[in-house]
Amino acid sequence: MQYQSLFSLEISHRYHASGKSEDFHILPTYRCAENLRDAGLIFRSHTHGFLVQYQARNGNDPKIPLTDQTKYSFILHQQRPDLLNFSDLPLSNQVNQIYYLDNLTKNRQEDAVLLTAETGHEFLSGLDILSLRPQSFQYRFSSSRSRVSLQIQDVFGRTIEEALVPVHDGSGSYPVALRRLSPGKFTLRLDGELAETFYASDELFRQKPFGVLDIYQHARVPSEYQFTDLGDPAAITPRKYQLNIQRRTTYWKYLFVHKYRLTELNADDWPDSWPDDYPDSLPAGWQDAWPEDWPAEWVIRYPSDPVVHMNPVPQQARALSDGYFAIPFISESPLPLSDKSIAGIELTKREEENDEEDDSEGGPPWGRGGPGRSRGHNGNHRGSGIRAIQNLPNASPRTLVVNNEEGKIYSEIFVYV
Repeated sequence: MQYQSLFSLEISHRYHASGKSEDFHILPTYRCAENLRDAGLIFRSHTHGFLVQYQARNGNDPKIPLTDQTKYSFILHQQRPDLLNFSDLPLSNQVNQIYYLDNLTKNRQEDAVLLTAETGHEFLSGLDILSLRPQSFQYRFSSSRSRVSLQIQDVFGRTIEEALVPVHDGSGSYPVALRRLSPGKFTLRLDGELAETFYASDELFRQKPFGVLDIYQHARVPSEYQFTDLGDPAAITPRKYQLNIQRRTTYWKYLFVHKYRLTELNADDWPDSWPDDYPDSLPAGWQDAWPEDWPAEWVIRYPSDPVVHMNPVPQQARALSDGYFAIPFISESPLPLSDKSIAGIELTKREEENDEEDDSEGGPPWGRGGPGRSRGHNGNHRGSGIRAIQNLPNASPRTLVVNNEEGKIYSEIFVYV
């Protein structure tokens, strides 16, 4: 018995050094499993996608003709709880939302047959998110009119339900009943205006998966996305569909934590931010202990082309809840997250950035006059200080901090010195 490829899905993710995503477990829906069995098709899942094969005879001719219009639906379950943290996707997804993909959108780029909605863009995005609904629900809306024309259409724009809905005291509701139809994508319009696009499925609504993929065997599928000719059972064109996910970029914030506790202060009493006249603005008893060149004369170098600097922001220095004291260094621009560590990130003095050798006593000031005395574990020791701390740790997707006021996402990296 010989099986040939009919269509497949390959998922890539730029976060992974391999480029391949192993972040999903994909299964056919119950109805899809029945459709595959009836058509004599085999579903094979693998770590970065899946493959659907047909039984062939006389070369590539399918043993069971694929002449019926149908749909194959596959559920994408995420394997990692922090998937959104390292993916360039909205972090604010609601529970009853789902990523929706199909082979009806013409978004081919070079050799990639993409399934995402945003044409001209190769990555999954917020435009691929739909509301997730059960197949029977009460739709509620507001309107200033006395009655509203409600219309529900399927994925091909065909009207499947229409009604005039009365409005009382500015509110209206309508019982949407779609269990007579196959689960899928629908649009709901009020007085001709789009009100909601949603995916209706009792099975998916119970499971709350990451996404769903609908592969249509239909004449409305763009020619470069079709895998069979409904008029010619022997005409099979295997299709390799592609889903690409971009990695997230964040502002890296290194927090250098001094290994001494604030014995004279409560962390709650420490100022949230400092004015530019530090160290004069430090709490009493700390002005004299504050070294003159720290942290202004220091910088973190990220070894990219061009080099990205992470500059000290002493105005955001803070006392931590455990009584330690931290000073942040923040990257000038967002940097990508990756599962492969970048080597060579180092803390160094500004004036030494281009000097291969400098015999002067340097290094972060802890251990040479600042409060507490400590030497870094990764440093090259010069006298009583440290010239540089080399091979600093990389940002992790598990330590994201969203600043809505700034519209930025930070990755916090704590370094104890």
